[in-house]
Amino acid sequence: GVTCDDLVVAVGDAATCSVVSWCANQWCGRAECALLPTTFDAMLTVATTMKPLVASSANALPAIAFRPEPGLVVCDLDLVREADPEDLKLGYAVLVGTMLSSSKSRWNQFIETVPEILAGEEVALVNAVQWSQTARKDVLMATNPSARHALDFGKTGERTLRACLGDAASQVPAYQLLSEGMRFEARLAHDACDFDIDYVFEVDDCLEDFGIEELAFDLEPAAYIEEFRRQQFARSNRSMLPLPAALGAIRLTNVEDEVLERHAHAYLASRKELL
Repeated sequence: GVTCDDLVVAVGDAATCSVVSWCANQWCGRAECALLPTTFDAMLTVATTMKPLVASSANALPAIAFRPEPGLVVCDLDLVREADPEDLKLGYAVLVGTMLSSSKSRWNQFIETVPEILAGEEVALVNAVQWSQTARKDVLMATNPSARHALDFGKTGERTLRACLGDAASQVPAYQLLSEGMRFEARLAHDACDFDIDYVFEVDDCLEDFGIEELAFDLEPAAYIEEFRRQQFARSNRSMLPLPAALGAIRLTNVEDEVLERHAHAYLASRKELL
């Protein structure tokens, strides 16, 4: 009985808001949609991007997505302040990656307010949500097509690690997989596009400040590199990754095999030492 004159309202996490956004957009030519995200990561993302839908159970490649255009997004920050700190960490990881796509001045503002964000101070949380939504909107509206991939920074590393860990990945929090993807790709960026090493360490420190520690695991470099390239080519015909050349400048960059292999060996060795 829903028509294009009705308002469809979603109350829930990023997955719930994404499914409702998709269905409302398709129904009767497009029904209006309002989102009330209940998790911190959803508050940061659902206004601009959706969690992709999986096309089939046989191929778990998240392939169905579009740019959502909700008529309204309402964020109740009391839900953030009252949440279990563990449930906020995916939002923190998303926030770090998003702020890298913003300007240098915004990044500096952000890292200075990390203690206030962790303390749940209202102004800091409002700023974090606004900064994230603005930065993500700017990425999607960028005139440079390469810049529109900035929000995918760290995602190839995340998917690679999830695939390589297999069944064990279900025991690893999503925020930790994403943060590991960003840590690895930031190091690739240092070689591939001269990303300042000081900012690589700032990303590490920022994730640590949010309580997201490095993940310990033992993987064979050859298998990791093969899976990394497979994940890359599953979504693009080009051997390019969205990497930061500078703060606010995440662009598609070619990563040569020698660079990938060298960093993969060093990265995996450092994670094995944590065991």
